[in-house]
Amino acid sequence: MRGLFSLRQPEAGIRVGVGAGGPRLALPRLSTFYVTSEINFFVNTCNLLNTVHRFAEKEFSMGIEDRKQREREEMQALILDAAKSLFVERGFEATSMREIAKKIEYSPATIYLYYKDKDALIQDLHAEGFMRMNKDMGVLQLVRDPLERLIAMGRAYVQFSLENPDYYELMFIMHKPLQGIEKPADWKMGALTFESLMAVVQECQALGRFQGKEPLQLSFLIWSCVHGICALKCCRRIEIIQEMSHAVLIKDALDYFSDFLTRL
Repeated sequence: MRGLFSLRQPEAGIRVGVGAGGPRLALPRLSTFYVTSEINFFVNTCNLLNTVHRFAEKEFSMGIEDRKQREREEMQALILDAAKSLFVERGFEATSMREIAKKIEYSPATIYLYYKDKDALIQDLHAEGFMRMNKDMGVLQLVRDPLERLIAMGRAYVQFSLENPDYYELMFIMHKPLQGIEKPADWKMGALTFESLMAVVQECQALGRFQGKEPLQLSFLIWSCVHGICALKCCRRIEIIQEMSHAVLIKDALDYFSDFLTRL
């Protein structure tokens, strides 16, 4: 059986003839067109096989690289999660790279393949926290009314701290991440977050709200109020209040704050 690309020569049976020298066989003659078609089919098949081989080799190589990259990302996530837990539980200074390695059951040498020291670790955690929070905040850009968006931002900010207390402490309470910055005023991730808040306040003012109020001071007030709720909860200071559920307490406080902004 020939491949799809071959051209079949019409059947020509073997003929027996009688000549001067006795009987002889007359073999069928193959046309030039038939021979050329067979050669072309063979060449095309070889080219196709070579192409498939190169593609498979490339895919195999890419598969190895993808697997290595995925394994590296998984290891980094494992290290960061362990470091985050220990930094919050014991404090940055009291946590060693050896203890982080022990928590994930790897040698300290493995940790150093990914992070040169604790400062590099905490900076990555700091950035990861802001990336997660900004992702949560990003969907609020779809809220057209700036006041509604402002109120939703406050609720999302508090919700982030409740769901990610370790990250929140690293981002807004623990002093260490800022020690890696020459000037606290150069804290870019925090500055961008505050600028986003002030931009929404200014949008509200452009529509006639918060008249006579300075956007900088008002933005600082808003940030201070929601941060106070988050800090009291994260640091467990809220536990002195036993008269009601803390979840209800936080919800009611946010409702009062929303009413305050609406009336301001």
